[in-house]
Amino acid sequence: MSWRNAIDAVHADTGIIDISTDVKKDMVSVLIKDNGEGISGKDLKNVSKPFLPLRLKARALGLAVSKQVVVLHGGSIIFSSVKGKGTTVAITIADTKDEKCAIKY
Repeated sequence: MSWRNAIDAVHADTGIIDISTDVKKDMVSVLIKDNGEGISGKDLKNVSKPFLPLRLKARALGLAVSKQVVVLHGGSIIFSSVKGKGTTVAITIADTKDEKCAIKY
């Protein structure tokens, strides 16, 4: 959902969203950057907590679910932001090439 948040954060005529990927050894990384309004330090601490919306009419579940999925697959998701400058989301997941899922039923 990070790309959707980036779309919502940027201005229609000046917005820039940069999505890049990288594969090194056994790690796959995705970096999503925008030049939107950014997130304050206080709100950044809670950005992936469910039901704590930072925008009006938001349910605040997308980033919470995204973080849980990434962590369950042995990865990490890091949010960084500067108010008025934009936000960066760095997602890293192990590339195990294993058909097993980290989620146990």
